[in-house]
Order: sequence, then structure tokens, then C-alpha cells
Amino acid sequence: MRVSNARQQKMTGRHPLSSAWLQLALYVLAGIIFPVAMRTRFDGARIAQEEATVAIFGICLATIMVWSILNRLRDYAKARLLSYVLPVNFLVFGSLSLVLLVLRLPYNISILLLSALAMTATSFMLIAVTRGNRQRYWVVPGGRAADTLGGLDETILLTPETLREIIGRRMNGSLVADLHHARSEEWDQLIAEAALSGLPVYHYRQVWEYTTGQVKIDHLRENNLGTLIPNIAYMKAKRLIDILLVIVLLPALILILPAVALWVKLDSKGPVFYVQERVGMRGHLFRMYKFRSMLAEPVRDRSDLEAAMTRSDDDRITRAGRIIRRFRIDELPQILNVLKGEMSWIGPRPEALPLSRSYEKAIPFYRYRHIVRPGLTGWAQVNQGHVTDLDEIDDKLGYDFYYIRHFSWWLDALIFLKTFRVIFGGFGAK
Repeated sequence: MRVSNARQQKMTGRHPLSSAWLQLALYVLAGIIFPVAMRTRFDGARIAQEEATVAIFGICLATIMVWSILNRLRDYAKARLLSYVLPVNFLVFGSLSLVLLVLRLPYNISILLLSALAMTATSFMLIAVTRGNRQRYWVVPGGRAADTLGGLDETILLTPETLREIIGRRMNGSLVADLHHARSEEWDQLIAEAALSGLPVYHYRQVWEYTTGQVKIDHLRENNLGTLIPNIAYMKAKRLIDILLVIVLLPALILILPAVALWVKLDSKGPVFYVQERVGMRGHLFRMYKFRSMLAEPVRDRSDLEAAMTRSDDDRITRAGRIIRRFRIDELPQILNVLKGEMSWIGPRPEALPLSRSYEKAIPFYRYRHIVRPGLTGWAQVNQGHVTDLDEIDDKLGYDFYYIRHFSWWLDALIFLKTFRVIFGGFGAK
């Protein structure tokens, strides 16, 4: 099968602006050179040297940070970069402004504002232009590769003749195969030749992981246990970040928590807080705190397992409860669990004990998710929402394993950005 020139261009063409270093050059042009030139051109007054120096040094750091964050987030599954442009630029330039105010450093505000606007516009432009530049995967038939990846738009099933043409033309893309499958000598030779020609060769599970944001383990032999042991150094640093974030947010929380507590108390009879035993890090049990969002009276004819599940339109949810659950306000008392070291801001959600025991019996390797601290928000929550059925829990476990395997500051940053969509969009709330 010969690949037509039109199809080849569609499948392998990379936009010239896809280069990370070219993008950095454009960010420098827009975020540093443009605002300084504009300020000098249209303002008759001279800029104080000290103000200009501080402003330029600050926006240099901000420019590199915006470029670095958006560039690194591309490496993770389900990174919708266009929706993160405003939050990333706002957080970076907002943090820069806060540092300058706290340190009382002289700076030129017009240069700072022009830089922020130019960087935001440039970020939108670059991502919008290059967003259609998808990675293409050439799939070798045989084994589970074709069945697993067959539904993805980015994949095309190969024949030996097609692969020879790809190698000969040095076409861009990646080769995907079930590397555990025994195939013909012809295919083995072609795969080796493709690798030698510089064409990346991936096991199909790697591609599936990147496109779905999940890691699946069906058999023990498929798991290199080391890949599911998180970064120990980052785990210690993350604990410090959790505590510092509580301290930073405490002034606002002191205002919010009493108001929500009063609302819950006036809305329905019962205690303000709901305390439930959950399974935490390394399988240890702890008492998790939430604002009560359901009726305090138990509903008859429900087993402990059924009572632990929250269904859509659950008749136990109160009027106030529907709102605080939608915007995840009911989770705020868990800052106490964070301070005690039982939880983190970001991590797999802790399950109620009856649910956890049920899932452990039904789903292989479920306990691996307890290797990190549970969190108020997590990778599964921002991609899947709240689930309780076994088939959905299996997918949720795949998200949890992805988080553990890619446990890092960058993935936590991506989850943090995605959490805004969850909070303000009500995604996955029940």
C-alpha cells in the first residue's frame, strides 16, 4: 500500500512553530522586547533605570516560567493547554507582582502589564496554531496493539510495504507494536530497521497510557513494581508544600469555614461535620472530616456498602449539601487531615472502608493505590468524576496508577489547573 503525498503531509507535517526553542524565542520577543519597546516609544518620560531593571529581570523569569510550564504540561495525557493559558499566566504574573510588593522593590507597572498581556496573547496564539499537530502512530498488526489502539484517530494499521515506504522516506511519526507478541521474521526485521533509521518504537501500552491517562495492570508479570513506587524525594517535598499551602490559605478559610458551618446547621438537623473512617496511605485507617451534606438520619433497608455509596440524585443529600458538594466546599474541613499528615491536597481520593474492602476483593492490585497519601483532589477526580460501580472503579484505578507512575510536581500542577474546571463546572459531582 503506497502512502499518497497528500496523506503523508497530513500525517507527518509538523508546524514550524512546534519547536520549543522557537516558541521560547517568540515568548522573549513578546514578553520582554515588545513591552520595553512600547513603553519607550509611546511614553515621553524616561524610565527610571532601577525600575526598568527590576521589571525586566522579573518578566524574564516570568517568561521562562510560562514557557516552561506550558511546554512541560504537553508531556502528560489529557493536557488541554488552551484552557490553562489564562490560569498559568495569571498565577505566574500574579506571583511576580506579589513578590515585588512584599519586597517593596521599585518596578515599572506599565512594562509588567504589557508583558502579561503580550505573554497571554502569545500563549493563546502558539497553542491554537499548533494544537492540531497531533502525534501519529503507525501500528504493527499482531498481538493486542491493534485491538487496544484501534479506536484512536491517531493510529493507522500498517502493512510491510507501508512500513518500508515510511522508513525509506524517513517520515515523521512513531511505530507501535505489541512487543511481547511473536510475529514473523519479516516484521521483526522491519521493526529493527525502523528503530535503526531513527523512527521511535513503542510498546502499545505506553501509547495507550499517554492517550488515555491511565495505567492498567492485568497480570503481575506486566508490572515492574519499581515503576509504581513514587518519587520518594518529591513525596517529602510535597508534604512541606501541603503545610505551607494550608498556612497561606488559612486567612481565607477562617472566613469561609464558619459561614458554611452555620449554613449546614440551619439547613437541616444534625451535626455540622461528617466524620468517616477512610483508608489512607499504606492501608492505614484514619478519620476524614467533611461538612455534612446528607441527612443525619440513616436510611433504612441499606447495607453498609450501599450506604457508603453516593448515587446521582441521592435522596439523602440536603439542599445546602447539593451546593457545597457541587463546588467541593464540603471537602474543606480536610485541611485538618492535611495538617495531620493523613492526606495531601492532591492524590487519589480515600475510599470508605466498606467500599475499599469490596473493591480489594473484586479488582486485582487495588491496594497499590494506597502507596501515596490520598488527596482532596486527584487525577481520577478531574478526569472521571465521582464513581462507585465496579466497572468505573476499574477505570478509576487506572487513573490512580497513572498518577503514581508519573508522581511529580508537574502532574500535580496539571491536576491543580484541571481542578478549577471541576470546581466551577461541577464536573463529576454527585
